[in-house]
Amino acid sequence: MLIMKKLILVLITLLAAGSVSAQGRAAIPNPIMFVTQVPMPFDSSTCTAAFCNHKPDVFSAVRGGDLYIVYPDGTQKNLTQTAGFGNSGQQGANSIAVRQPSVHWNGTKAVFSMVVGAPATQGAAQPFYWQLYEVTNIGESQTPIITKV
Repeated sequence: MLIMKKLILVLITLLAAGSVSAQGRAAIPNPIMFVTQVPMPFDSSTCTAAFCNHKPDVFSAVRGGDLYIVYPDGTQKNLTQTAGFGNSGQQGANSIAVRQPSVHWNGTKAVFSMVVGAPATQGAAQPFYWQLYEVTNIGESQTPIITKV
């Protein structure tokens, strides 16, 4: 939870540091890609912990996060939802958890970890795995494409 608060503080600081554009939004020099995560009531052996963050079960990696990008003019886009991944509201079989985006040096694509799915019934034992995905077409006027690597 502390890491999430620090990440939000860093993002707010970066956005506030830019100049204000004509639309009244903060202007930044380059796009910023980030992930959102559902707050967890504990931070031991979860995807946000310093250790044991590899576990993909629904108790360690709560479903509902997304991959976002903020463009220099201040507009933001939910890349995973626009590409057809994840759910809004109540999470189900197609829910996702996302972490660790790494943008390519030329800024046109990125790789990130994502786990897809949740147990169909509460308490059901089902294996899930963090897997590597690539997102392309991340420009402001483009529709993102996400493929498993």
